[in-house]
Amino acid sequence: MRSGINRKVGLLSVALILLLVSFLSVYFIRQEKASLSSELDERGVLLLNSVCRAVELPLLAENKEEVTRIAEGALAQKDVVYCRLENTAGLVLFERGTPNGKATRSFVAPVVTKTVAETEGILLGSSAETEEEIGRLQLGISVANLNRKVREATNTVVLLAAITILLVSAASSLLFRFVLTKPIAALVAGTERIARGDLDYKVPVKMDDEIGRLARAFNKMTADMSKTLVSKKYVDNVIRSMSDCLVVTDPDGRIETVNRATVELFGYTEEELSGRSLAVLFDESSPLWMGIADSVNVTRMDGAEVYCVSKAGTRIPVQFSSSPMFDEAGDVGGAVWVGQDITERKRAEEVLAKQAETLAAANESLAKANVQLQQLDRMKSDFISNVSHELRTPLTAIKAYAETLQMHEALTAEQRDSFLGIIVEQADRLTNVIEDLLDISRIEAGKLKMTLEPVNIRDVVDSAMESVVPLGKKKGVRVSTEPLPEERVVIADEHRLIQVLVNLLTNAVKFTGEGGVVSLRATAQETKDAVDEAPRTTEEADGPETGVGTGSGSRYLRVTVSDSGIGIPHAELFKIFDRFRQVEDGSKGKPSGTGLGLSICKELVSMMGGSIWAESEEGIGSSFHFTVPLVGEANGMTSEAEPGSLEEARHAAPSSTLAT
Repeated sequence: MRSGINRKVGLLSVALILLLVSFLSVYFIRQEKASLSSELDERGVLLLNSVCRAVELPLLAENKEEVTRIAEGALAQKDVVYCRLENTAGLVLFERGTPNGKATRSFVAPVVTKTVAETEGILLGSSAETEEEIGRLQLGISVANLNRKVREATNTVVLLAAITILLVSAASSLLFRFVLTKPIAALVAGTERIARGDLDYKVPVKMDDEIGRLARAFNKMTADMSKTLVSKKYVDNVIRSMSDCLVVTDPDGRIETVNRATVELFGYTEEELSGRSLAVLFDESSPLWMGIADSVNVTRMDGAEVYCVSKAGTRIPVQFSSSPMFDEAGDVGGAVWVGQDITERKRAEEVLAKQAETLAAANESLAKANVQLQQLDRMKSDFISNVSHELRTPLTAIKAYAETLQMHEALTAEQRDSFLGIIVEQADRLTNVIEDLLDISRIEAGKLKMTLEPVNIRDVVDSAMESVVPLGKKKGVRVSTEPLPEERVVIADEHRLIQVLVNLLTNAVKFTGEGGVVSLRATAQETKDAVDEAPRTTEEADGPETGVGTGSGSRYLRVTVSDSGIGIPHAELFKIFDRFRQVEDGSKGKPSGTGLGLSICKELVSMMGGSIWAESEEGIGSSFHFTVPLVGEANGMTSEAEPGSLEEARHAAPSSTLAT
């Protein structure tokens, strides 16, 4: 026996020492590796940021030699094995070295530059600082030196751990032999005599450690057993009178005693429960079960909520507390379980949970409504700002020139004509703003009426060009029309169709610089949408094809307005037909206007049974397309037929009035 205990204790101590030393070794190695890795990361980030700042100005100046010199300087740093620099267009300006995912660690950062832009608004002279990405830098740093240091640290720790384990194991083996084995042998001999009924025997106590306290506990147990006997009947009466469920189990988890409340709750008799496993009362599918019957004798549980099962199969929520019972010697003699039926409480909690869900849903709805109100408030503020600017500017000009005419009678006729021309121009601008506001108001109210009838597209183009060509000449932009199809008659509202064309042509001139070109062309196509063109950039109007005379086989006339202006960023193409949306010119800031023109065009084209979309390439130009139904195909005419007159077309396709 002695040799067996020594061997077991020795093996256990060696295992514990080995586990502890291994844990400490692994911890130290990981800490060392993490420290070295963190140091490498900090160095890589500092070097990356330094190179990004150094290369900013050469990259802006497109000084490739300076960029190459800085990149080679970075590549010459310790452990740097790879460097790559590219601009925002994806053009690689410098690349040297070969990145290896396992042997190197990559660091990537954008090269940015800060700009200060003047903005226009109600508050003059305000500015905003923005950052713009002008390139991207990637550095690769070798981790070979890091790996070498980690290997050296690992070898040192393993050697020290092995020496420590050998020394400590030898010392602990000798200590256990003299301190543990002999006292345990004496204690075993004493317990064997007590087990044979010799309650007068006293185990010798020579130490004050755990073994000594265990010996004293044995001695006290034998003394108490010889003096006192517990009345089991008294205890049973206390148990049966409790209002909560009470169950007493033996060390094996079998039921020994239950009270009246337990019998009434679960529907069993005392005889049916006596001797059965405690598991008969629990629902093992409950997530809190966790083999509770097996751990009852070694685990204390306070207020655990579990589901139990009655004899009839009803699931009952019960809050159980349990505690192991120990005898005088400290051994587990069973367990005591106390349970309380919490069915009513659970029902109340479910009601509260439903009310909480209702409140949460209400709060979420309020939050969404608040967000929508904030968006509406921002839109209102933007609208008021835009409209106030567009109204104030022409009114200021009209007032200034009118006062000049009133106060200075000595002005020449040429000066008066010039001033009056400016007043008329600003009055027209004011009228256009008011018309846009009235149109959007009519659209919102559903009161915008439209008369659809056969219209000669040539007349519409001529009217629009008369309004826009002078504006193009004044700005130095050539406005031209490509040859139009002969006598193309469409179903549309002539006034509104002219309004759409004037708006698109005016926008084209506005965003085209001096010497630029704006052109208009028209072609026939089978469908209302784009044909063999780039993907649509705006949502198609969902309204039905309401053009008079259109049918399942009708054709459409597509009108395209193209310019060689600044173009539209791709991200803005999806938003340009939204209300109050304006594309800013990077060199001139926000353009004049309310931002309603394209939104109104979209509504008008949709009401005429057509579609509108845009294509653009930034820095090259834009093209706006819209379609309207042709009257010829819908009334038995071929696409090549020459209608005798516009009156003939009107007779074939009578007009109709539509409203949004």
